[in-house]
Amino acid sequence: MNKKIFKVSLILILAFGLTSVSFAQGRQTGSISGTVVDTEGNLLPGCTVTLSGPKLLGTKSYVTSDAGKFRFPSLSLK
Repeated sequence: MNKKIFKVSLILILAFGLTSVSFAQGRQTGSISGTVVDTEGNLLPGCTVTLSGPKLLGTKSYVTSDAGKFRFPSLSLK
């Protein structure tokens, strides 16, 4: 009986440990942000900034804020 409890406990510990590792190596994300200005350093609100790449499976666009700022959050790094 003790041997069976030991085996079951060991299996549960290993299963829990492996799922923890897989969740820890889950989706990694990053972000890109910035400010759009002209050649004189003036802010450019309302500009469309487009991001593309093989990981995006297409393009993402963002219109700059009144302060000329843009941000692309949660971009996949894998």
